[in-house]
Amino acid sequence: MTLSGTFDEAHVSGLIHGHLRPADVLLVGDFPKLFGLGLWYPLRRDKLLVAYGDEARYLAPEVRAARIPTVQSDVYSLAMIFGEM
Repeated sequence: MTLSGTFDEAHVSGLIHGHLRPADVLLVGDFPKLFGLGLWYPLRRDKLLVAYGDEARYLAPEVRAARIPTVQSDVYSLAMIFGEM
């Protein structure tokens, strides 16, 4: 299973990560495991940026603006991670 395939399964199940960053991905053998899936909760924008610090760059613009994340938010974060690989 690929990382994007893992997200596809989660999204089909109605789960959204909302705050994906490299620390939330662990490779077990050849299989990616996601942490924090479905645990998103709204934070005030100022607290969100402090909580994520330098890793806030992986957050989609709507998440950084403290709006509710969507599937597209996860795709944005995933693309940011892939862009650094």
